[in-house]
Amino acid sequence: MTYLITQLWLCLLIAALLGFFIGWLLRGLCKCDNADDSDLQAKLDACHATVAKLEAEKSEVAAKPLAAVSAPVEEAKPSALFDAAPAKVDDLKRIKGVGVVLEKTLNDLGIYQFAQVAAFDKKTIDWIDERLKFKGRIERDEWVKQADKLKDE
Repeated sequence: MTYLITQLWLCLLIAALLGFFIGWLLRGLCKCDNADDSDLQAKLDACHATVAKLEAEKSEVAAKPLAAVSAPVEEAKPSALFDAAPAKVDDLKRIKGVGVVLEKTLNDLGIYQFAQVAAFDKKTIDWIDERLKFKGRIERDEWVKQADKLKDE
Protein backbone atom coordinates (compact mmCIF):
# COMPACT_ATOMS: atom_id res chain seq x y z
CA MET A 1 0.00 0.00 0.00
CA THR A 2 2.85 2.39 0.82
CA TYR A 3 4.41 1.49 -2.48
CA LEU A 4 1.24 2.54 -4.39
CA ILE A 5 0.98 5.84 -2.50
CA THR A 6 4.64 6.58 -3.28
CA GLN A 7 4.09 5.77 -6.94
CA LEU A 8 0.97 7.99 -7.02
CA TRP A 9 2.83 10.96 -5.47
CA LEU A 10 5.71 10.43 -7.84
CA CYS A 11 3.36 10.49 -10.86
CA LEU A 12 1.64 13.64 -9.55
CA LEU A 13 5.01 15.34 -9.02
CA ILE A 14 6.16 14.44 -12.55
CA ALA A 15 2.83 15.70 -14.01
CA ALA A 16 3.12 18.98 -12.08
CA LEU A 17 6.72 19.54 -13.20
CA LEU A 18 5.78 18.73 -16.78
CA GLY A 19 2.84 21.19 -16.58
CA PHE A 20 5.07 23.97 -15.22
CA PHE A 21 7.64 23.33 -17.95
CA ILE A 22 5.03 23.42 -20.74
CA GLY A 23 3.50 26.60 -19.26
CA TRP A 24 6.94 28.24 -19.12
CA LEU A 25 7.58 27.32 -22.78
CA LEU A 26 4.19 28.65 -23.91
CA ARG A 27 4.71 31.90 -21.98
CA GLY A 28 7.98 32.38 -23.83
CA LEU A 29 6.36 31.66 -27.19
CA CYS A 30 3.47 34.09 -26.62
CA LYS A 31 5.81 36.90 -25.56
CA CYS A 32 3.07 38.30 -23.37
CA ASP A 33 5.19 40.95 -21.68
CA ASN A 34 4.09 44.47 -20.78
CA ALA A 35 6.55 46.23 -23.11
CA ASP A 36 3.92 46.50 -25.87
CA ASP A 37 1.26 48.14 -23.68
CA SER A 38 1.95 51.61 -25.09
CA ASP A 39 1.52 50.32 -28.65
CA LEU A 40 -1.73 48.61 -27.69
CA GLN A 41 -2.94 51.80 -26.01
CA ALA A 42 -2.21 53.80 -29.19
CA LYS A 43 -4.18 51.30 -31.26
CA LEU A 44 -7.04 51.41 -28.77
CA ASP A 45 -7.09 55.22 -28.89
CA ALA A 46 -7.18 55.11 -32.72
CA CYS A 47 -10.12 52.69 -32.56
CA HIS A 48 -11.98 54.98 -30.15
CA ALA A 49 -11.39 57.93 -32.48
CA THR A 50 -12.72 55.97 -35.46
CA VAL A 51 -15.81 54.92 -33.51
CA ALA A 52 -16.44 58.53 -32.47
CA LYS A 53 -16.11 59.69 -36.09
CA LEU A 54 -18.53 56.99 -37.31
CA GLU A 55 -21.03 57.88 -34.57
CA ALA A 56 -20.89 61.53 -35.65
CA GLU A 57 -21.50 60.57 -39.30
CA LYS A 58 -24.35 58.29 -38.22
CA SER A 59 -26.05 61.09 -36.31
CA GLU A 60 -25.66 63.43 -39.33
CA VAL A 61 -27.33 60.88 -41.63
CA ALA A 62 -30.07 60.18 -39.07
CA ALA A 63 -30.76 63.92 -38.77
CA LYS A 64 -31.51 64.23 -42.52
CA PRO A 65 -35.09 63.66 -43.60
CA LEU A 66 -35.71 60.40 -45.43
CA ALA A 67 -36.83 62.24 -48.58
CA ALA A 68 -33.48 64.06 -48.75
CA VAL A 69 -31.58 60.79 -48.50
CA SER A 70 -33.61 58.96 -51.15
CA ALA A 71 -34.10 61.93 -53.52
CA PRO A 72 -30.94 61.30 -55.62
CA VAL A 73 -32.08 57.75 -56.42
CA GLU A 74 -35.38 59.02 -57.85
CA GLU A 75 -33.61 61.79 -59.79
CA ALA A 76 -31.30 59.25 -61.40
CA LYS A 77 -34.20 57.07 -62.61
CA PRO A 78 -34.09 56.84 -66.42
CA SER A 79 -36.94 58.56 -68.25
CA ALA A 80 -37.70 55.44 -70.34
CA LEU A 81 -39.15 53.68 -67.29
CA PHE A 82 -42.84 53.97 -66.39
CA ASP A 83 -44.12 55.19 -63.04
CA ALA A 84 -47.28 53.07 -63.36
CA ALA A 85 -48.24 50.01 -65.38
CA PRO A 86 -49.35 50.90 -68.94
CA ALA A 87 -52.44 49.45 -70.62
CA LYS A 88 -50.33 46.99 -72.64
CA VAL A 89 -48.04 44.86 -70.48
CA ASP A 90 -45.78 42.26 -72.11
CA ASP A 91 -44.86 38.89 -70.60
CA LEU A 92 -41.23 39.64 -69.75
CA LYS A 93 -40.73 36.01 -68.72
CA ARG A 94 -40.35 35.24 -72.43
CA ILE A 95 -36.90 36.82 -72.24
CA LYS A 96 -34.30 34.13 -71.45
CA GLY A 97 -33.11 34.57 -67.88
CA VAL A 98 -36.22 36.37 -66.60
CA GLY A 99 -38.41 34.38 -64.23
CA VAL A 100 -41.44 35.27 -62.15
CA VAL A 101 -39.50 36.99 -59.39
CA LEU A 102 -37.25 38.92 -61.76
CA GLU A 103 -40.28 40.02 -63.80
CA LYS A 104 -41.87 41.38 -60.61
CA THR A 105 -38.65 43.25 -59.81
CA LEU A 106 -38.54 44.71 -63.31
CA ASN A 107 -42.17 45.79 -63.01
CA ASP A 108 -41.36 47.46 -59.69
CA LEU A 109 -38.60 49.38 -61.46
CA GLY A 110 -41.03 50.52 -64.17
CA ILE A 111 -40.24 48.03 -66.94
CA TYR A 112 -43.33 46.42 -68.49
CA GLN A 113 -42.77 46.12 -72.24
CA PHE A 114 -40.32 44.53 -74.64
CA ALA A 115 -39.94 47.89 -76.40
CA GLN A 116 -38.56 49.41 -73.21
CA VAL A 117 -36.00 46.64 -72.83
CA ALA A 118 -35.06 46.89 -76.52
CA ALA A 119 -34.41 50.64 -76.06
CA PHE A 120 -32.04 50.23 -73.09
CA ASP A 121 -28.87 52.28 -73.42
CA LYS A 122 -25.72 51.80 -71.32
CA LYS A 123 -26.84 54.31 -68.69
CA THR A 124 -30.22 52.61 -68.26
CA ILE A 125 -28.61 49.16 -68.12
CA ASP A 126 -26.21 50.35 -65.41
CA TRP A 127 -29.08 51.91 -63.42
CA ILE A 128 -31.16 48.71 -63.57
CA ASP A 129 -28.13 46.47 -62.98
CA GLU A 130 -27.41 48.41 -59.80
CA ARG A 131 -30.82 47.36 -58.47
CA LEU A 132 -30.81 43.72 -59.57
CA LYS A 133 -29.33 40.97 -57.44
CA PHE A 134 -27.67 39.42 -60.50
CA LYS A 135 -25.12 41.98 -61.69
CA GLY A 136 -24.40 41.88 -65.42
CA ARG A 137 -27.49 39.78 -66.15
CA ILE A 138 -28.85 42.11 -68.85
CA GLU A 139 -25.73 41.96 -71.02
CA ARG A 140 -24.90 38.34 -70.22
CA ASP A 141 -28.33 37.06 -71.33
CA GLU A 142 -28.60 39.64 -74.15
CA TRP A 143 -31.97 41.00 -73.03
CA VAL A 144 -31.84 43.92 -75.50
CA LYS A 145 -31.46 41.61 -78.54
CA GLN A 146 -34.15 39.24 -77.30
CA ALA A 147 -36.57 42.06 -76.53
CA ASP A 148 -35.93 43.62 -79.94
CA LYS A 149 -37.08 40.37 -81.58
CA LEU A 150 -40.02 39.88 -79.20
CA LYS A 151 -41.41 43.41 -79.50
CA ASP A 152 -42.30 42.84 -83.18
CA GLU A 153 -44.23 39.61 -82.53
